[in-house]
Amino acid sequence: MTMNKQQRIFAVALALIILVAVFCNSDLLWAIAIIAVIAVLIYMSRKPSADMDLLQAEKIVNAYGGAIAKDTNVFKKQSTLPCSKAKIRDAFYSYLPSIIDQLGELPKDLGESLVLTYCMMDAFVPDKDADRLNKINERMKNKQLNSKKPDDQRQIEEYLSFTTVPL
Repeated sequence: MTMNKQQRIFAVALALIILVAVFCNSDLLWAIAIIAVIAVLIYMSRKPSADMDLLQAEKIVNAYGGAIAKDTNVFKKQSTLPCSKAKIRDAFYSYLPSIIDQLGELPKDLGESLVLTYCMMDAFVPDKDADRLNKINERMKNKQLNSKKPDDQRQIEEYLSFTTVPL
């Protein structure tokens, strides 16, 4: 089995973590090394869909970015996505390695942009929830919710159940 550049970098990083753990004899470093090994094995075993070519992946990633740009609300309607979230994830898994292969590395500005774009996936919620959650968000921003009122408390809890970023 031959390793590509990215896999060699992961292997070297893991070897360094394990070496440090051995020399420092630290349980915490061993735990980090084990977690890193598991994460890398999961990542390396992850294969993009066989039927997704680079051009298709690029189109999906760009269309997904367009869906984000069209809606400035915190919560976006899932129906505005160009395809399923799983297919968008597969497109990222296909697209990113090809950029690295073509350029030799991932430019920092492009990498940051792609990471932020990918992280926005959770902002796409079922259509029936998007408008309601955006109204709650607006009330929270305008400090119109009182956590002592049962209905307002329920709305706050509902909102927080959908958010992944602490307020």
